[in-house]
Amino acid sequence: MTLTLKKLGIVAIVASVLMGQSAFAGAEEQREREIPAASTVTPRPSGQPAMMMTIGGSLADLFTTLSVLNSNTGREANPILGQSAGRIIAVKSALLVPQLLAEHHLATHGHPKAAMWLGVALGGLGTAMAIHNMNVGR
Repeated sequence: MTLTLKKLGIVAIVASVLMGQSAFAGAEEQREREIPAASTVTPRPSGQPAMMMTIGGSLADLFTTLSVLNSNTGREANPILGQSAGRIIAVKSALLVPQLLAEHHLATHGHPKAAMWLGVALGGLGTAMAIHNMNVGR
């Protein structure tokens, strides 16, 4: 079964939205489970929801970029990434790691809301790039 660029893009965007929704739901559930100040153990905040949003947006961007390149309907405009699928995957993966580390650091060092908003921003950026890629691939 062959996926067209539009179908692949829609799948990637839906997946990133669902990951983001799941991340927010997980954060809400964690907040509801927290025990009031009477507890002697303070739960550590998690950066997982933010990371899931960032990964979702990055994957949507990556899949739509590769789809556009494979269908010869467009090209990668970033000269650092080039036109090689392997190089694009390697560079985007290398750029994703510090983003995830920053979100984890913020979440575990008393700034869980900043980590969440960073995840929302990065996930939204990746999703916006995926939408652009889908429009280029028409």
